[in-house]
Amino acid sequence: MSDHAERRHAEDHHIPRGLVLAAAALALFTMVAVVYGRATDTGLMLAPQAEAVETRSLYFTDSADGAMVVTDAVSGQMVALLSEGQDGFIRGVLRGLTRGRAVTREGGDDVLALTRWDDGRLSISDPATGERFFLNSFGADNLQAFARLLASREDIQ
Repeated sequence: MSDHAERRHAEDHHIPRGLVLAAAALALFTMVAVVYGRATDTGLMLAPQAEAVETRSLYFTDSADGAMVVTDAVSGQMVALLSEGQDGFIRGVLRGLTRGRAVTREGGDDVLALTRWDDGRLSISDPATGERFFLNSFGADNLQAFARLLASREDIQ
C-alpha cells in the first residue's frame, strides 16, 4: 500500500476534533453536576426522614391450590389468605423482592417487614437484602392491598 493510500485510510477513521471536545465537555459537566448535587443536595430526590410507627414481620407462602398464605412471623397467626388470581399487586411486589434476593444470593429467613411510617408512607422490605419498596406511589387501591395486612385477621374479613 502506498503512503498516500495509508494516509487516506487513516483519515477515513478520524473522529472530528470538535466532536471529541464536545464529548469531553459533556462528561466533565456531568461529573461536576453530580459532585455539586451531592455536596449541596441540589437536584436530588431525597426521601424525607421518618420514624416507623408500626411494623409487622410477615411470611408469604404459596399453597398447593395457588393461594398465598400470609402469616405473622412473630405470632404464627394467619393474617390473610390471598386467593389464586387475586391481589396481583402484592404478588408482583413480592416477585421483585424475591428477584432481589436471588440476584444478591442472600439466603436466610424469608420474612418480610411491612412498615407504616409517621409521615403516612407504607413500605415493604426484605431484611436479608435491605431492599425496600415504598408503596404509596402505586395508588390508593394498591396501597390498601398491603395496608390491610397490618390489621388483624378479624379486621380484614
